[in-house]
Amino acid sequence: LLPKLKVLSLERNQLEGTIPSSLGFLSELLALILRRNKLNGTIPVQLCNLHKLQTLSLEDNRLTGPIPESIGKLTNLTRMSVA
Repeated sequence: LLPKLKVLSLERNQLEGTIPSSLGFLSELLALILRRNKLNGTIPVQLCNLHKLQTLSLEDNRLTGPIPESIGKLTNLTRMSVA
């Protein structure tokens, strides 16, 4: 599944459903931008496997539940928005 992908930006696409936990396998990902969709459910804990991730943008969705504690282990994460 796209092992060398660096940026995944799917903002403003009217996406519905949950965030796929399989995104946690994109080990080279630097930016995950899913803002301004209709995503629901929780933030998958598998996203905490993205050790190179610098930007996580999930705002303007319908997400519920807590932010996974293990997201604090993403030492390269410099920009995160989930409001």
